[in-house]
Amino acid sequence: MNTETEIYLKCNLCDKSHEYIYSDSEYNAIEVEWISPNENFHLLEIEPNRGNKYKVNLIPALTLNTINPFWAVYLNPNSALNGIENEMDLKDIRFCKCQTEKIIESNNDRALLEIKVLEVKNIDDLLTDKTPNIQWKTLMNDEGSFRRYGTTENFKSYSYIDVNIESDLGISAIVKKENNVSHLVAINQWDFHLNEWKLCRISLSKEDEKKYGIQHGI
Repeated sequence: MNTETEIYLKCNLCDKSHEYIYSDSEYNAIEVEWISPNENFHLLEIEPNRGNKYKVNLIPALTLNTINPFWAVYLNPNSALNGIENEMDLKDIRFCKCQTEKIIESNNDRALLEIKVLEVKNIDDLLTDKTPNIQWKTLMNDEGSFRRYGTTENFKSYSYIDVNIESDLGISAIVKKENNVSHLVAINQWDFHLNEWKLCRISLSKEDEKKYGIQHGI
């Protein structure tokens, strides 16, 4: 049940919901739908800026405490609608620390919020190693699962790894390539109830690059 301080959006198949937990030590971002102020466009076409207010639709299944801040990932309209297709889609990703200003509309299936952006980070902002807890990282680590379900798209400065287990659960990872060295810089894990991005910086060995099919000099 929704209250003045908590929003509960249930799963379409059951009553369960992913409970978002804000952390000062991790950059864990939920996917939201950023609404454009331009009536001719539905989705926000430019990246959110610190200090500005925006409207966002929350995406089920999710339980969110509106008193605490939360991190929300911004995807440009192309990748929000069609999935990540090119390097610009990766470069446009932003992690936005948000504070709820107003609950405009809320029921068990949908919530529209007015939020204020407190901080913005891009996927290259972490300069020291940071390895958050990733529930579905085993899907990438297991060579059998990766060979069967994984794909890698290589671009000039980034590679995009995607592992999709028959649309039931999966993990995607963004790899930054620089000076012939690779780092995982953002990871998205999802299942029926979970859809969360985490900002990270994890070094990849040459063996890792070979396993994932990471190519330099594209």
